[in-house]
Amino acid sequence: MPKSTRPKGRFLFTDSDRYQAMQFLRGNIITDDKGRRRTRYLKSSEEPAAREALSRVLFSLSKELKDDRRFIVQALANLACPDTDNDELSNGRELVLKRRRNHRPRDMWSNSQIVYEVESRLQDINDREQLSKAITETADMFEMDVAAVRRVWRNYKRVYPPKT
Repeated sequence: MPKSTRPKGRFLFTDSDRYQAMQFLRGNIITDDKGRRRTRYLKSSEEPAAREALSRVLFSLSKELKDDRRFIVQALANLACPDTDNDELSNGRELVLKRRRNHRPRDMWSNSQIVYEVESRLQDINDREQLSKAITETADMFEMDVAAVRRVWRNYKRVYPPKT
């Protein structure tokens, strides 16, 4: 693994560094072969470069801070660095991003797209027959089970004001 290079000077990170850091922290939005948006996270082989980029961004931003704030940001930068075993700020520890639960997480982007498709097919939100048809058409469009689309709709639909 290449030796870590710490930035010297003010804001020495590129747009590529910022982009890689954001990919590491939140993933990428892609469109799958069925037309649904999905969140794709970095592969383990892509992670070290993204960690290095996050570290450069954090070190660069820490230069403008003072005292405890600077220490906190620099400590986070050291934890993000993939090769700082002997650093006094990280104590041989590393920053690990993992799911909080063992089950597959909900994909907000995909679910929002499903809800948008159902809503776009409705003229009257209170018409159950129209809602059932919209859910069925959306399920066919994304090649999904109708029950799965109904579950997403139930969890994500907007709260509409009561009819007057």
